[in-house]
Amino acid sequence: GVLAPGAAAAAAEKKPSLKEVVAQLDAGTPKEERNAHGEKADHFPQIAFEGGQGQGKKVVFTVPHQNLSPPSFSYIEYMWIKDEESGAILTARKFRPSDPDLVITAFGSSGQRLTAASKDDKFGIWQGTFRVP
Repeated sequence: GVLAPGAAAAAAEKKPSLKEVVAQLDAGTPKEERNAHGEKADHFPQIAFEGGQGQGKKVVFTVPHQNLSPPSFSYIEYMWIKDEESGAILTARKFRPSDPDLVITAFGSSGQRLTAASKDDKFGIWQGTFRVP
């Protein structure tokens, strides 16, 4: 059984992309359920900016949470950065429980409003909105 070259591509298309998965998570979570569970110090987005040539400023988003650490043993499943104006997911990453570094990056232009968000398997979505300097 040899698959035609197009068949593999068609099969791959049926599975939603990571950006689609987090867009659905984002759209399906009411505002009052965000930043509502767990410790703010552990889950609130930390944002840093680097550089400023070419593609714009590099946005570095980290979550201080330690995956699978006591007492909760929870872990960050997804992190993403969204453009507030268009609603577009600029970047997204899925994490395994064993992943040590919870960091993703994107490029933003000065004045752009972005939302950085993460989803924890027990504590849900934590997010923060900021403006690129």
